[in-house]
Amino acid sequence: ALRMQYNPKCHEPKWFLVGEDGIERPMRLDEIQEYIDQENKRLERDPMRSFDPKEINIRMEYKHCPNMILIDTPGLIAAPRIPKGRPGGGAA
Repeated sequence: ALRMQYNPKCHEPKWFLVGEDGIERPMRLDEIQEYIDQENKRLERDPMRSFDPKEINIRMEYKHCPNMILIDTPGLIAAPRIPKGRPGGGAA
């Protein structure tokens, strides 16, 4: 989840990653991106486990952002299916 938090004192975004121990640590954005890439590669290497229930929680403070939480739900939401024969559907 990405928690965006308005902070009028932050003229540049501040990023924090919550570790497995539950402690929030400040990090640079490129460090967070690298962490996510490494987690994805770890899951790709395991043919039996392409999903991990462990959450990645990130918080960002900035003066130009709303208070909002974004949650990624992999596999939960799929594109709508269009029946064959209808505009945008497969061949009739």
